[in-house]
Amino acid sequence: MQQAFAGAERVMMILDTPSEIKNSPDAEELTKVKGSITFEAVDFKYEKDSAVLKNIEFTCKSGQMVALVGPTGVGKTTLTQLIPRFYDPTFGRILIDGKDIKNVTLESLRANILMLQGRVHNRIQK
Repeated sequence: MQQAFAGAERVMMILDTPSEIKNSPDAEELTKVKGSITFEAVDFKYEKDSAVLKNIEFTCKSGQMVALVGPTGVGKTTLTQLIPRFYDPTFGRILIDGKDIKNVTLESLRANILMLQGRVHNRIQK
């Protein structure tokens, strides 16, 4: 019971931690999403000296399915967590329908993304 209490306390501490990812001052709502996702020269590091992703470039068109495969620890989950801006790339940019996700509000971005069992799905608005 003490372990469960300690675990719950840790979860609450994490939930109360303010996010480092913020809306830019001129952030706009992401509306009428078709669902194209583009990574342009994306790099990401959790720590200063250890690159997890380096120069990632691809486009997933609306309705297209893309599989990320590889051994544990190569950045598959990190790649999917960059799309809803749980993290920001160290370098490069991510676009949804040609719009840089750093220029849209977090609320509207995340409202248009559905994460299921580690998979990212676009919620297409008609």
